[in-house]
Amino acid sequence: MRALVAEDQTLLRVGLVRILEASGISVVAAVSTADTLAEALTRNDLDVAIVDIRMPPTFTTEGLEAVIHARSTRPHLPVLMLSQYVEPLYARELLAGGTGSVGYLLKDRVVDVDGFVAAVRQVAAGGTVLDPEVVAGLVSARPMDRLTDRERDVLTLIAEGRSNAAIANRLYVTEKAVDKHINNIFTKLDLPPAPDDNRRVLAVLAWLNTA
Repeated sequence: MRALVAEDQTLLRVGLVRILEASGISVVAAVSTADTLAEALTRNDLDVAIVDIRMPPTFTTEGLEAVIHARSTRPHLPVLMLSQYVEPLYARELLAGGTGSVGYLLKDRVVDVDGFVAAVRQVAAGGTVLDPEVVAGLVSARPMDRLTDRERDVLTLIAEGRSNAAIANRLYVTEKAVDKHINNIFTKLDLPPAPDDNRRVLAVLAWLNTA
């Protein structure tokens, strides 16, 4: 697997590179500014990009904007965004395309090396990963009246990028029960079967956009 790292803080950038390479992931580029990031995102040898949301020169949304632009022409480009703060609006922006292969983690999660690397691999494989703190904030801020408490629990774990088996293990239920809950979620969120849509991603997106 080949990765791009975009982070303006030198120590963190070097640390990310070392973590990835120690885990068997080759880092083909490590950049520190929005301009160099925009250019690096056009490379054809990328399997995943790990990008800081806030980058020079203004430290607002340069990283996010570069990624959204890149995914407008390469919608399945796997990207894991890193942020120092819980900012649900950015999660909505990332999921807006409904194509998966995206993640949003707080930088504090990097200290859990195994968890961080697992998130990188999951995003590279087409999955969606949201930081548990972001998910927790969204649950309290945006309840979905049509869903039961257990269905909201299941959707929370889907948003964290967990598989049906992992959800079943966390909730101490069978995978068959999880599958039933997920089908109920799709029905209540008006997400009929469609061959080209990732309904798990669309369910999370619908949740994020619910006031």
